[in-house]
Amino acid sequence: MALTKEEIEAIRDYFKISERDNSSTEIRIGLLSARINKLVAHLKENPKDFMTETSLDNLIKKRKKLCKRMRSSNKERFNTLAEKIASCPLEIARFDSTNSFRQSNRQ
Repeated sequence: MALTKEEIEAIRDYFKISERDNSSTEIRIGLLSARINKLVAHLKENPKDFMTETSLDNLIKKRKKLCKRMRSSNKERFNTLAEKIASCPLEIARFDSTNSFRQSNRQ
């Protein structure tokens, strides 16, 4: 369920702002999106894994807080990030709000 070093490097390369950028908000949001997508895939296979569901909730809250802070401080950077995430060639870091775990399993 953890991200491999190759996946982390690919996400950093895609979302970095400058050549020496290692931990900007964009990279952190991209990494959180990738971890969220992995956990959603895991929970689709293991719907009774409640500890992972709790971790997923915490990661979503973290990403939401980062996005909210970025949107309020620099709207242009946030819009650029939203476009990058929507058109991300890396399947793992793409954010799809319609692919929610709870909507698909809680019926």
